Amino acid sequence: MGGWHVKRTVDDDEEVSYKFPSKYVLKKDKEVTIWASGAGRSHNPPNNLVFRSEESWGSGDHMETKLVDGSGEVMATRLVQRESSANYEEVTGYADTDSPDGYEDVDGDEGSRCKIM
Repeated sequence: MGGWHVKRTVDDDEEVSYKFPSKYVLKKDKEVTIWASGAGRSHNPPNNLVFRSEESWGSGDHMETKLVDGSGEVMATRLVQRESSANYEEVTGYADTDSPDGYEDVDGDEGSRCKIM
């Protein structure tokens, strides 16, 4: 996953981008958590990485997180929108230019390549 990025935009703020280390490998059926530096977590690869240059990933009314490969192709997207102060609507999907809205629903899809949680 060297050269891949996790990119997050909150509301109309500037995009935050974490770039995976050049030799980082995520093995099949494994997960990785990327912690903002303010979370107080330890950098413990390959499962826990710390985003040292960002105190927080941010939060707001409209949060979009993307996993982008080294060629710039969006591999997964997660969109969370606040409906009210207590409820969030979540839309999770893969980039899919053939679908009308640009995303394919992947909830419960056993064949999923990757997913942003």
